[in-house]
Amino acid sequence: MDLENGTYERFISSLHQNLVHYYLMAHHALPYLKINSGSIVNITSKTAETGQGNTSAYAASNGGRYALTREWAVELLKYGIRVNAVVVAECWTPAYAEWIKTLSHPEEKLRKIKSKIPLGNRMTTPAEIAQTVAFLLSEKSSHTTGQQITFIKNEKKKLKKKIPLFTSSMFSEMETTEMISRKLKKKKSLYRIAYLNPRNKTKT
Repeated sequence: MDLENGTYERFISSLHQNLVHYYLMAHHALPYLKINSGSIVNITSKTAETGQGNTSAYAASNGGRYALTREWAVELLKYGIRVNAVVVAECWTPAYAEWIKTLSHPEEKLRKIKSKIPLGNRMTTPAEIAQTVAFLLSEKSSHTTGQQITFIKNEKKKLKKKIPLFTSSMFSEMETTEMISRKLKKKKSLYRIAYLNPRNKTKT
């Protein structure tokens, strides 16, 4: 779901499909995990880090999964419960195979994707993901928690143009969102928006 044409209902629905059930599963499993100091491994996607376009809710969900990984690692430390995450980039699954078929020139697209993967120019296999999860669940990683294990992802082109910082302090408190939007439209360059703490001018 994209930002421009999305809706509140679709955004929330996607969060329920891609994030909320992680919380619910961990919440209901926690009493049993506490009995034997179990371990949690969350599966996340590179989308939270790299972006993908037209996937606002999916990207937010994956960012949320990693945030919960770090949060739970701290909260559950007192029970000896370890919490880590595996970040999947390009993994060849049946769902991925079906998706690639929906594109024009799928074989050419797949070759292009693989060519950008630096390690072996191939996609990760489900077995490799499973082996990493098994390691994080096992005693072999008994002193590892709050970590994010990232599989090789394809390279993304960086913006060549420097993006200036655009802060909330540039606006009057009396300006409405619509007025701010009009100001932004008058600018030709891209902006990063940072909200500053008015007391100490630090990013919050």
